[in-house]
Amino acid sequence: MSMMKVLAVSWFRWLLNCIFLQFAIPNVQTNTSGVLNQQDPKQRVIAINGSAGAQVLITASISAGYIEIVECAPNGGTYGGGTFTGQGLNYQRADENYVNTYGLPPGVVIPIGDAIAKNRCVGMPGWTYPDGSVRPATPLVKVISATGTATQILVTEWRCRAGAGH
Repeated sequence: MSMMKVLAVSWFRWLLNCIFLQFAIPNVQTNTSGVLNQQDPKQRVIAINGSAGAQVLITASISAGYIEIVECAPNGGTYGGGTFTGQGLNYQRADENYVNTYGLPPGVVIPIGDAIAKNRCVGMPGWTYPDGSVRPATPLVKVISATGTATQILVTEWRCRAGAGH
């Protein structure tokens, strides 16, 4: 078989697979990379202080293989009180020891982990051991509004794939 025919067959199989997954499993959420994820990611809305306030530490709440953080309208986008104006965010990453500050325009996502593979856990929830000692949740980022106006973020966490390393 010629190389063009092999490529055409591969592309056609990929296309059929995409169509099947999109329509046969309608409740599977797609992340911003356009990749189908495991069902039912966990979502949380967290209040963020204005720039004069303290930074808000965002931690993992599940064994997450991929996380997206984005500024959102009140109540995670269900706001019905008129127009919503994003403030933008300033954030610092835990894996850089909170040294660098990054500005983020409204609507842009902070991705943490591998959106496609999810082959390692990037965050673990906190828990208490039987002896009473505590294992804190994995810190991810510290966030604050880019303006003096408080805002909120939507944190979406997809679980680690089975067999992922912790």
